[in-house]
Amino acid sequence: MAVIGFGLMEDNSADDYDSYSYNDMSGAEEADHFFTIRNSLENEEDIAQGDIIDESFYPVFEKLMSQPKLKEQFSGAYTTGEYLDDGELQYLKIEDYSGDLLFLTEFKDYKLHGIYGTGWDDTEAGKSRYNELLQAFDEELGISDGVLEEAHMKLIQASFASNDNDHAVALTMVGEDFQDTFTDMMNDDTVKNQFIASTNFVFIDDSDYQYLKMTDNNDGEPLIAQFEDKNLVYMYGADWSEDAEDQARYEEILSDLDWEDSL
Repeated sequence: MAVIGFGLMEDNSADDYDSYSYNDMSGAEEADHFFTIRNSLENEEDIAQGDIIDESFYPVFEKLMSQPKLKEQFSGAYTTGEYLDDGELQYLKIEDYSGDLLFLTEFKDYKLHGIYGTGWDDTEAGKSRYNELLQAFDEELGISDGVLEEAHMKLIQASFASNDNDHAVALTMVGEDFQDTFTDMMNDDTVKNQFIASTNFVFIDDSDYQYLKMTDNNDGEPLIAQFEDKNLVYMYGADWSEDAEDQARYEEILSDLDWEDSL
């Protein structure tokens, strides 16, 4: 797969990927069509389906936009221009204005052909494709900024919040040695509910492991998710474990994260 990233607001290192102006960049026409659709939604204007949205996807898109939460997310979305071309289909990574990943847009012949992300296509095939594409973006660009860890976490949370009984796709993002322990944790409703509700993330990379400090909107005790090679390998939480070493490690990591986050 070939990837070219471009900067719409800021310059990016040439060591990572080439930078292009908006008019000259690869993916410019896809980005232009994305913004046309977004702006039409913001302004409650009609969208010419055959011109910028693939006719086969238009009914799906209409159904997605009938959900206020998704429509609001799309209307407030932005692309930094990270672009992926697999030869047949093209993709843009779409974020909000804070830089948090929202979804991936798929294009065919410059027309919007699909959307992948939590809440956008929660079928097993859709979740698998989303995960594959995120890994492709990450491998090609070689950037560790927490995007993939956060995306994996959101997919895992969505799986355990749903009626998905086997959680097969979600568990592919959990380290093999941690899968049984994690599943046992999720069998405790109190633990699972805290896990699902913790949707505010702070990412820290200490080179050996990567961490997400996770908090909910009610000032509850934070959780610590530990990642290795983009997979969840352990979870720490206040009183989540009766093991004294686990609790000591939780306090140690939390202290380190708070200190690094304050820098």
